[in-house]
Formats: sequence, C-alpha cells, structure tokens
Amino acid sequence: MTAADKTGLIGRVDTQALLGDEVLVLELRPRWARVVVLDQATPLDARGYPAWIPSAQLSAAAPPESNEMVVVSKPTTWLKAPIRFCSTT
Repeated sequence: MTAADKTGLIGRVDTQALLGDEVLVLELRPRWARVVVLDQATPLDARGYPAWIPSAQLSAAAPPESNEMVVVSKPTTWLKAPIRFCSTT
C-alpha cells in the first residue's frame, strides 16, 4: 500500500487479516477485493469477517514456514533479517 492508501484507512479499518490468513474472495474491483476472513467469526457473515482489502495483498501461495521467533519488548523497533536470537524478557 502507498502512504496515501494507508492514511485513507485511518478510522476505517475494521479487521486485521494477517499474513497467511485464509480468505474467501467475493468480489474483485480495480485495486480492491471484497473478502471474508475465514478464521474471524462474526454474526455479520457465517463464513467469516467481511472486509475490503487491497488486492495487491492477496496471494495464491502460502507464506513460507518458519520456526524462528522474535519477541519485541519495546513500543517500536527495526527488524532486520536474518534473525538468530530470542529474548525471554
């Protein structure tokens, strides 16, 4: 998303689909897709939470599996790859 796209979502974002979440695509429009997020239960739709997301965020391929974990203990941080540590604090 561009910075303008992100700014336009302030106060209008009503769901958080995460990388790897499975969605059902209901409709495609230029740059946008109407979906239901299958693992987010809601009385709005029996299939999952309905939302519009940027179509550029859709992928037919699953994200790569990883067993690496990072714990962030500050409000903000820079994350650089590859990660080879784990904090227990």
